[in-house]
Amino acid sequence: MKSVLILGNGISRLLHEDMIKNWSGEMWGCNYAYLEWGHKLTRLTGHVDVLVKAEKFREKNQCSFDIWSGNLGVFRSNAQYAKKFTCTGELTKDSGTTLVAQALTEQFDEILLCGFDLGGRDIYTRGHHTKCKRSWVKRWDLLRHTFPRQFKESIKFVGYDHKPLIMSGTNTALYCRRYMRGLPHIPDPAYIALFNLLYRQVSHGQRLNSMVRVRYLKGGKIGWERHYREDIAMKLKAQGEVEILSPEEPKIVADMDITKGIKKDTLVKIAQIRGIKGAEKRTKAEIFELMESTEAKGEGNLDYAGGGIE
Repeated sequence: MKSVLILGNGISRLLHEDMIKNWSGEMWGCNYAYLEWGHKLTRLTGHVDVLVKAEKFREKNQCSFDIWSGNLGVFRSNAQYAKKFTCTGELTKDSGTTLVAQALTEQFDEILLCGFDLGGRDIYTRGHHTKCKRSWVKRWDLLRHTFPRQFKESIKFVGYDHKPLIMSGTNTALYCRRYMRGLPHIPDPAYIALFNLLYRQVSHGQRLNSMVRVRYLKGGKIGWERHYREDIAMKLKAQGEVEILSPEEPKIVADMDITKGIKKDTLVKIAQIRGIKGAEKRTKAEIFELMESTEAKGEGNLDYAGGGIE
């Protein structure tokens, strides 16, 4: 079976480092993924300025990944490892979906996606969660319509499965609004546990959407429908003004055992994102203690300093 593991840079990727370490075969990455996984990557794409840095990194550290471009600008290099995408141009709009489109074009039987969070916090890029990425979801939907059978059979998200959201065709405005407010947008106990560890959320219980859809029961707007913040909608319902149409999202409780089981090298990366220095010289217990006593200031921008690769 022809398989490929593609690495995005959403924070959920930190939950699956053992799988990445043990993977053999094709491994493709987006943007700064080469900093951690350049020794295992076989292909890399991204913004041109990142690819220029990646080329220097590749030569210095004797890596062997090919650099693919044509989606986010032209990477000018005469090296044999500089490649151009062959998938159709309408599918080359961002790093992640372009790599997936190429894998679908090359008819891979299994396309595993790790660290694809469809928006939200990023391992490397500060403030990434403040940008609305609804366009990303639309591009995934375009892939679904372009490769209907392969999308259903070949694509597999590692960890939380985003395919139901992509295939539902529902409005993702509320989904985006959640991460743009600095909250975890993925209703998965493991993701929320990691999010809490990284950003020290006070509450481990989160709801996917704090907005609900209502229908007016009184007044000049009777029969109209709109979205309200859940707390406001509940007050209006108590007053008999509206009925709530969309059901309340279940409370998602973080699985804290996930964070306890994280390996030390991954925990060191999390500490670096948190802005904690010298974590690699401490025990796991000491790192956890530091995290408890230190305010979370990081929003990405991993200062990678391990693995034997400079």
